[in-house]
Amino acid sequence: MSAPYQTMPPLTKDELRQLEDSILAHGIQVPVLVDEHGATIDGHNRLEIAERHGLDCPTVMRGGLTEADKIALSISLNIDRRQLTREQRREIIAQSITAHPELTDREHARRTGTSPTTVGTLRAKLEDEGEVSKLDTRTDPRGYEQPAAKPAVQRITETQTIQHVTETPVPEPTQAPVAEGVTATEQNARNTVREIARSLETLLGFTYQAYRARIITEWWDLGSADVPPSQADLFTPDRLRALAQGLTDTATALEAHRG
Repeated sequence: MSAPYQTMPPLTKDELRQLEDSILAHGIQVPVLVDEHGATIDGHNRLEIAERHGLDCPTVMRGGLTEADKIALSISLNIDRRQLTREQRREIIAQSITAHPELTDREHARRTGTSPTTVGTLRAKLEDEGEVSKLDTRTDPRGYEQPAAKPAVQRITETQTIQHVTETPVPEPTQAPVAEGVTATEQNARNTVREIARSLETLLGFTYQAYRARIITEWWDLGSADVPPSQADLFTPDRLRALAQGLTDTATALEAHRG
């Protein structure tokens, strides 16, 4: 059998000796995983020890995988078993990105036990060096294509909100033509109220756009498989439609109440 899918760094002498002692005492408890051609995907060290001592080595065949899939599977099966240095883990992340550049940073982070930020930093380095192609979209765990670069989310701080309000001028009451039966004072008061309402609408629209961006570019990711079910459906299209319907029902009830 060949062994081209060894994605992990070599075991230390102590680690290899401990594994060998365990196999000699208890046999191979976890079968070696091979593809349809007999190439080892997982279990390289177990296989080597078994062959050196003439031991029976159980195998399990997994067929129909692409070369990239075999590398990804090797990484995911081994990453939690090994105590890796920072540099070793970065090498494994690079292998994962190179094998599946179309996947999101979040998915590579899940596979390699690292953070999306770490994956993104390393991906940018690989792209700059020409090791990985830059893609306009990436595929998330649900199979949906997402933009590779998410739009910047506009953050609104309390200070910015106050500035927006204070910087939105409220015009002085205008001397509008006076309707029949309406005094000039009443007409000017109405004009002032209209201007205040327009200012409030501007503020609400400003705030809405910022939160809309957050829902689409950040909170929607809460639907990924690694998020607790209690949070997974916080902001789905169906839930947002239900919330919108609730506002519509409230508006209808208000109209009925006011006659």
